Amino acid sequence: MSIEVASPTLAALDPALPELASSFDLANVAGRFAGKRRRRVVRCSLHGTRYEPGVRCVTSYELEFDGDADRRRTIGVIELTTRGAHLRDYTQDPALPGLGAAVALATDAALGVAADAAGPVVVHPARYHPGERCVLRYDSADGHVRYGKVVSTGAAPLAQTLRDLYAAASAPDAPAVPAVAGVIDELGLVVQEALVGEPLHRLVFDHGVPTATRLAACRQAGRAMAGLHALDVPAPRAVTRADDVADLGAYLPAVRAADHSLADRLFGTIQRAGASADTAGPLSRLSLGHGSLRTDHVLLCQGGPGLIDLDGCCAAEPARDIGNLFAYLRWRAIRRPHDGEIVPQIRQVVGDEYRRAGGPLDEAGVAFFEAVSLLRIAGRRYRSLTVTEWPLVPALVDAATDLLACAEST
Repeated sequence: MSIEVASPTLAALDPALPELASSFDLANVAGRFAGKRRRRVVRCSLHGTRYEPGVRCVTSYELEFDGDADRRRTIGVIELTTRGAHLRDYTQDPALPGLGAAVALATDAALGVAADAAGPVVVHPARYHPGERCVLRYDSADGHVRYGKVVSTGAAPLAQTLRDLYAAASAPDAPAVPAVAGVIDELGLVVQEALVGEPLHRLVFDHGVPTATRLAACRQAGRAMAGLHALDVPAPRAVTRADDVADLGAYLPAVRAADHSLADRLFGTIQRAGASADTAGPLSRLSLGHGSLRTDHVLLCQGGPGLIDLDGCCAAEPARDIGNLFAYLRWRAIRRPHDGEIVPQIRQVVGDEYRRAGGPLDEAGVAFFEAVSLLRIAGRRYRSLTVTEWPLVPALVDAATDLLACAEST
């Protein structure tokens, strides 16, 4: 985010949090963490934000400090409340008490790998959601890569679900999934082997690659979804249409703090989605779903498509994954019109391949879930204070309204 664009907006946004704009002034942030660590910050970039109007704003930053021979990235956090700002390292998250110990694991043996393979490990944070979860990358001396997921609750059940997925994925036509290397329940840590492959999003929006090659890769996404939805694996939870709509209300306070008129529009569209969920006819069967499928969750592996980041998997209508994927493709086209030229073709080939692989494609269901995902994306622009994208949010709400009308008429 450009502080030149964001600063005037954020400075006037929330009188209860007068230091809000300074949380996005990266020079100011770098100076504060340098003073706390007593070392110069050589790189500082925004990692994520969660804003609660009138209450708090938790902002995280990717940091590198001068004199670190390994150039290890860390993540600094500023939690801004009505009482002021508190700085901490991501490893000091009170909701993830095992995170510091998970970062300190220094050998392959500690990660649950056979002792004869033990060796030094370098740890980097890959993704961090304060108070919820953190993904760590473990790099062994021999080049082996594993990922550790630290969650606030339920590490053991999550590990069992991922093990069940891995066992079931040996079936023909099933997508590849990462193997579980180990679990340390008391730390909330699940360790998985890295899945080797090319991320779909890296190829599909590469304008230097022939269109036919890009679309052929997208067909693998359709096959991966159909293969996942066909697996007979117990899901840790079920998510219904009503559940998804209910979750959208959590975004309204942040939108209303910035744009009262847009919040009214968003509220009305959420109500319409709720009515659509209530009046929907007999729903298709629930199946195991990814939970948050996007193009960066599909890997093009040597033996076929693979799926990663399955820790949000759940039982849901198959249309939910497809609708979410389509929503993020539409959002990409709104943000980057040049990339959007291929999106209609991607949608077509993904749907065609999903059907060809035996997937039950419910067009009205896909339209409904795409609309819900677009509303979620819209709300997140405000909860994350992504000011530069706020002018694009009305297009998301318009598209969601059109999709709900389509779902209701089918």
